[in-house]
Amino acid sequence: MQGSIEITSSMKEQGCKVHFHGEIASFLDEHIHENKDIEDILARKYLKDKVALFNSTRGAFSLAIEDYSQGELLLVRDKIGEIPLYYSIQSGKVYWGNRICDILRQSKDPFELNEDVIHEYLVFRYISSTNTMFKNIHEVLPGHFVKAHLNTGHVEEHAYWDIPYPPADQQFPADKVTIVDRIEGILKKSIENGLSHHLRHGVMSSGGVDSSLIIAIASGVHKEKLKTCFIGFDGYESDRSSDAEAVAQWYNTDHSTFYLNAEQYACGLPDTIRLHEEPLNHPGHVGRALFNKHNQRDIDCLLLGEGVDTMFCGSKAYPLIKIAYQNNYLRGLTKRIFENISVNYIPNKYKRHYRMIRDAFTMEPADYLIYSLAVNDPDEVEKLMVEESKLDYLEYYRSFLHEYNKRNIHLKFLRLNQHPFMVEVLNSEFKFGSEYNIQNYYPFLDVDLVSYANHIPYNLRSRGLTGKYIIKKLAERYFPRSFVYKRKEGFGVPLKKYFDDPKGMGRYYDLLRDKRTSERGIFDSNRLAELVDKTRHCTHASDELFEGLIWSIINLELWCRIYLDQHGCA
Repeated sequence: MQGSIEITSSMKEQGCKVHFHGEIASFLDEHIHENKDIEDILARKYLKDKVALFNSTRGAFSLAIEDYSQGELLLVRDKIGEIPLYYSIQSGKVYWGNRICDILRQSKDPFELNEDVIHEYLVFRYISSTNTMFKNIHEVLPGHFVKAHLNTGHVEEHAYWDIPYPPADQQFPADKVTIVDRIEGILKKSIENGLSHHLRHGVMSSGGVDSSLIIAIASGVHKEKLKTCFIGFDGYESDRSSDAEAVAQWYNTDHSTFYLNAEQYACGLPDTIRLHEEPLNHPGHVGRALFNKHNQRDIDCLLLGEGVDTMFCGSKAYPLIKIAYQNNYLRGLTKRIFENISVNYIPNKYKRHYRMIRDAFTMEPADYLIYSLAVNDPDEVEKLMVEESKLDYLEYYRSFLHEYNKRNIHLKFLRLNQHPFMVEVLNSEFKFGSEYNIQNYYPFLDVDLVSYANHIPYNLRSRGLTGKYIIKKLAERYFPRSFVYKRKEGFGVPLKKYFDDPKGMGRYYDLLRDKRTSERGIFDSNRLAELVDKTRHCTHASDELFEGLIWSIINLELWCRIYLDQHGCA
């Protein structure tokens, strides 16, 4: 979906016109069996219900409504945010589209780098709120609509839905069996809905609990043999392909593996950035994009396990903030102890984990929770920048933690976790899927399950050091306990090994020393050269590793070359 409309002082037409992309499952008063004539149905319902229509609509969709009688353009994104929607006001027109390239192709005006978000991207690998890496291109947030007044060009942002956040006294009683039964029922219905179309389905299997639960339940309701897929990276020490294969054997699926080596990864990076339209959020995105390209003739719809960590407290920050702040009556003493332990004494492979623990005891709780989501050291990022970074985005993050205390801080962190960060994941998956005509379906992000999750008592989502506790209790019904409680490993890429390979990421070291990179004026050339040397020549176990930051910088520079120096949408 894409389009544009002029900003003008008068509107001659009456009624409205609706542009639609996605799929609508139902309205509050009726189910939709086919999306045939859906734009006409939406136009009639909008003229009758106006903005109340949005809250009553279920599905993954984006809308652009030209309301001629009111002289307004409304841009609407679905509640969860599965379908991205972007807009820009340029030269007397409002442009919109599901992809940034939809806008770039329509507008004749040049677009520039949004320098205000560089620091945020390098630290978190995310860009929050309505911002994008392009100056003057904005994103509509999930559960929101943007209203553009066509007589003035003035833009307003409105929320029509939000994930419920009930106080503790309004949460359900901690009846574990009843809650597990309810989650299982909603999840089963969600999976059935995802498998109901005449499409070739697959499930992305990570070897972890979340995707494995989808496989187990889907195998029981899908009429055909289920196709499952695993993405791996050569050289990754914590590879979970054997776990994915075990699940496939337990549930008799048609299983396949897709591996990338260092050279394939490095070759695929630029095109993945082009598809993503912004610098990548995660090293694993290269595998996702290339997997879709390789399987576009075999899969029409891919079921993904996204959302469980976010909705059911999977982050280690939850138990750490409980130990270090909520239940810590000697916080002053423990803070001084950790402040006197030098990180230089910690072996390199444990430094990230140690910092996470240390920061929980030494930082202000709100700042700790914000920076627990960071992937690169903010101090190292700041050292590299030519100009002092703008940190206004931190106030947006802090707004989710406003007025926290020991009783409510975990609920505040949930809001932060479930808003700025989840949307970027969905944006990425949409773009990698739409490029190769593969639909994405997220059973755990069903609106009913998302709405139910925050009514579950916190101690059933995070218990002791076990995150996603209630989901693991559900998984016990389908898998051995040894599998369910196996130590979690992320969707990892062995970046250090790939940087050590001159045919792999090592090929990009020269890009960081290139004149074009230096003349862009973002990074101090000398400091960047020092960082590169540290990464290239790191041999001792206690040496600091910066390959994650180097990877982010390469992403940013490649994006600049693709979209600013060239026309990446061509």
